[in-house]
Amino acid sequence: VPLVKPGYLRPLVPETAPEQPEPWTAVMADIERVVMSGVTHWHSPRFHAYFPTANSYPAIVADMLSGAIACIGFTWIASPA
Repeated sequence: VPLVKPGYLRPLVPETAPEQPEPWTAVMADIERVVMSGVTHWHSPRFHAYFPTANSYPAIVADMLSGAIACIGFTWIASPA
């Protein structure tokens, strides 16, 4: 679980985009240093809000089928199946 507080990102990111392109390695280094320090992946053993689902081939196939159906099942009435 990240040890960051709301707003931690603002001082770490420039206020304007660079006028000259940066190398991809620099962009990825910034992502690792700035963004990833505030991320808890859903599959982390310390993240308990949801249970991991895409950790086996059957689960991945089920997720693909669910995505193909494209049903937004926020409520029972929207998706009783």
